[in-house]
Amino acid sequence: MILRNNMKKIFIYVLVITFISLGVIAIDGIYDNIYTIKLINTENEKMVGDLSEKDINEYEGKIKNELRNELNQKLLKNKKNIKNSYYALGKIESLKKNYKQSNYYLIKSIGYMENKNSEVDFKIYRNLSFNAIRTNDIKQFKKYFKEAKKIATKSNLTDELSNFYYSLARMNLRYKGSMCDSIDLMKKAVKLESTDKTKMAEYNFLASLYRSNGQFSLSLTYVMEGWKIAYENKDYENMCKAIINLGENYYVQENYKKAAYLYESILKDDKFKMNDKNLSVIGYLMESYFKLNENEKAEKLKAKYEEIANKLEPTEKNKELIWLYMVYSNVKLNQDNLKVSKEYLDKAKKLYDENSLNAYPNSDLYLKKLEIGNNYKGDSNITYSQTLESYNELLNEIKKRGIKSDIYITVLKDIISLTEEHNDYKNIIKYNKVLDEYENKSENAESTDTIFFDLQAKMYKESQKSQNLKLLFSIILLALISILALIVAIKNSKINRLNKDLEEISIKDPLTDVYNKRHFYNVLEKFSEEQKHITFIMIDIDYFKAFNDNYGHLKGDEVLIKVSKILESTFSEDYVFRYGGEEFAIVSEGNLKETLLSISILRDKLYKANIKHEFSEASDRVTLSIGIKCGKIASKEDVEQIITDADERLYKSKTNGRNRYTCF
Repeated sequence: MILRNNMKKIFIYVLVITFISLGVIAIDGIYDNIYTIKLINTENEKMVGDLSEKDINEYEGKIKNELRNELNQKLLKNKKNIKNSYYALGKIESLKKNYKQSNYYLIKSIGYMENKNSEVDFKIYRNLSFNAIRTNDIKQFKKYFKEAKKIATKSNLTDELSNFYYSLARMNLRYKGSMCDSIDLMKKAVKLESTDKTKMAEYNFLASLYRSNGQFSLSLTYVMEGWKIAYENKDYENMCKAIINLGENYYVQENYKKAAYLYESILKDDKFKMNDKNLSVIGYLMESYFKLNENEKAEKLKAKYEEIANKLEPTEKNKELIWLYMVYSNVKLNQDNLKVSKEYLDKAKKLYDENSLNAYPNSDLYLKKLEIGNNYKGDSNITYSQTLESYNELLNEIKKRGIKSDIYITVLKDIISLTEEHNDYKNIIKYNKVLDEYENKSENAESTDTIFFDLQAKMYKESQKSQNLKLLFSIILLALISILALIVAIKNSKINRLNKDLEEISIKDPLTDVYNKRHFYNVLEKFSEEQKHITFIMIDIDYFKAFNDNYGHLKGDEVLIKVSKILESTFSEDYVFRYGGEEFAIVSEGNLKETLLSISILRDKLYKANIKHEFSEASDRVTLSIGIKCGKIASKEDVEQIITDADERLYKSKTNGRNRYTCF
């Protein structure tokens, strides 16, 4: 009896000790995996990219210890903990860009999966997919992508799957540069149910993709969708992104004043005091100021941008500095300051070579554009033909990536300027046609400009309705409403009237309101088809550079406007064009006698206008040098010849003292 009781006690003691041991093991397992769980949570909150190198190394050491402890357990190995630790180590190795080692850990973690239905299981295959893209292993990517998608669908991880498509679209743009593939991925992402935060990020990114693809109406539609969700959630960060997107549409369409107006509004509003977003705004505003020749303001913002960028962690810092150096190199190239342009180009190239995978998408294309421009202007051994060939190769690469605005247009305009400089009229006409075709297809400016006029008209009325809304919010909300209204209008009976207005805008010079150079070639082409006899006049404002250098660009713009008004009033029955810079051109169907009478009236009007120019060597006021050529045009060769002859006569007027005309 006593023995039986003792045996019972011993059994109870053993049972208690066993349970205590198991409890200790379980608690120890929880404790041991604290860094694994912490890293996974950090990733869930999208903060893993903020970890410093020191943080990553600390996590790696701690998680390896946790994994070692789990693997050394002789009783009740916790497969979930082991799987999570292997996954966490795989994530760390991918952050360190050790993709082979990352794959090793991630594949090891697959061996500890049970039902393939957890969020971590999805992430394992998702990260294997990312690594396959980074190493350009298409076969493995397809395999892992299919598995990740299957787990997400089975486990109803719609937000995670939507984020997956979004991340793939960004990576595709970075590693493959394919705009169309990225758009297709984002279309899949936005169809899925996801959180408002995910949707806002996706709408803003899709808006930027459509803008780069030249589809401005679709771009603005998604700007509006992102804004609406952000506004409802009082999410000022994403409201700011939507406003930046709207400003970028203005910028790409060369409405720099309107872009600057929006960016200035953001910086003035206390709700948008977010350092990383303000960096974007500062950058875009700086570019707008440079385009508007407000160089002092732009230089201050450049210094501010550099100061903020240098305080960021290394990856972000280098990405921002590459962009800044490229922009500044381009500005100085346009100002013919080749020394500074080359200095900043070299800085950008050095940083890009060291950080190409972390740079903004298509940075390599911008660097190539800058390199071509610097080589052409700075190296006398580089010929016109070589430069044109280099630009064409770059243009083909841009088109191959599906980019149809921004750098595509910039390079196209660089080519047109180059061909004009060398009087290569055949290529001038060719590339102007390409530009025309692009603008006819791309819906360029058909929404944003109309929106701006609509919102200006309604601004006061809207501010009276809601005194609590700041002016900026009224402006953007009205803009987005106007976008929607315009998109509807494009699809109804008003399309013809709208297109007529847009056509008028597309053929006018925005500063002087006379016809632009693109329309100049259209008119000459039309006249050559009709085999017309024309008088062609080329006009140059004398010593205009000296005027700009001494009186400033704003005064220079005033002179261009005044001269264009005098030209229009004198040649009211003819076509008046701004040919470029301070040059104008006139196409008339009148004969030489009538033209010379008009030239006499023009010179008299300009003299009486008395536009002071004390830095001119030809007079005390603004004067013109003129070249005139009459003839019949019936072919492209005739067009090229009449332009060449008028240009040569303009040159004679200049070399013979300026302030005169030459017609023979």
